[in-house]
Amino acid sequence: MLKPDALERNLVYPIFNILLQSGLILSALNLTVATSKIITQHYNKQIVIGGQHSLDRMNDYYIGKPVLVSIFEGDGAINKARKMIGNTDPAKSSPGTIRGDWGIDSFEAADYEHRSCRNLIHGSDTLDNSIREIKLWFPDYPIENYVSTQGEK
Repeated sequence: MLKPDALERNLVYPIFNILLQSGLILSALNLTVATSKIITQHYNKQIVIGGQHSLDRMNDYYIGKPVLVSIFEGDGAINKARKMIGNTDPAKSSPGTIRGDWGIDSFEAADYEHRSCRNLIHGSDTLDNSIREIKLWFPDYPIENYVSTQGEK
């Protein structure tokens, strides 16, 4: 998912170009506006851990703003994408990664300002989470096709 800050900064093409040049295949794409319901479901684990202030920060970051959700497939897609995305904290991301090259925020600054970190992109970390997130954002997507292309079991 390209987050609101990636869209605001016109980084769709550069980010997708990196993912596509790595050999990943874009199989679904949806520009949508985030709702509290879907963000709460998407980030359920983080909200449970972080509590109400975590939910409030996410709502401020996402709600009513466009996000570009996508499904990339290919052998080892999850691990490959995560390496290209970089550390969740852009300040700790290596050069040559999406967050390392275009990230302009940090967890430290976000915490100080009582907001979510603007880190451009979300990538699923496991096959189970990717399946859960695909079902959430793309309820009609043929998930069995996706699972068969991942090579991550």
